Amino acid sequence: MELPLVQSWTDIDLQEQWALNADELALLPGMTNTGRLAFAVQLKFMEIHGRFPERHDEIDPAVLDWLATQVGSGSVTDGFVAFELDGRQGRRQRRTIRGILGIRPTTGGDRQRLSDWLANDVLPFDPQARHGRDLALEWCKAQHFEPPALEHLDRVIRSTVHGFETRQ
Repeated sequence: MELPLVQSWTDIDLQEQWALNADELALLPGMTNTGRLAFAVQLKFMEIHGRFPERHDEIDPAVLDWLATQVGSGSVTDGFVAFELDGRQGRRQRRTIRGILGIRPTTGGDRQRLSDWLANDVLPFDPQARHGRDLALEWCKAQHFEPPALEHLDRVIRSTVHGFETRQ
């Protein structure tokens, strides 16, 4: 499965989905300009997509500009590219965001439950799991845990599909 292309956002979508509320803005003091922007990106991305961004190019430049305006980061959107999403600060921010959103990292048991759910509830109706990634991301979100990285999630889906096909 290919990684999704960057989604383009209209001004209304930006304002509705990427707007930070007062409680979210209250989390930002004490952070650097780039840190505030990175925190806001990761928080809103998780809320919207049910996962954290894995690459900088998953973030539409219009989203970066909108969030930078809200967090008072000015023109540091270029600095965001240098921010290591999976670096020490990025991981620390993700822990904080998980706590705020009431989600937890995926465990081996969660991956097994995901595989079982796909095999029992999805594949009988869609044997190739054409929308497997989207369905799996939604399922993980509903279970309140962070999905595995996309590459790993795709492997879980492929393995489950293969196992389902060989049982038929």
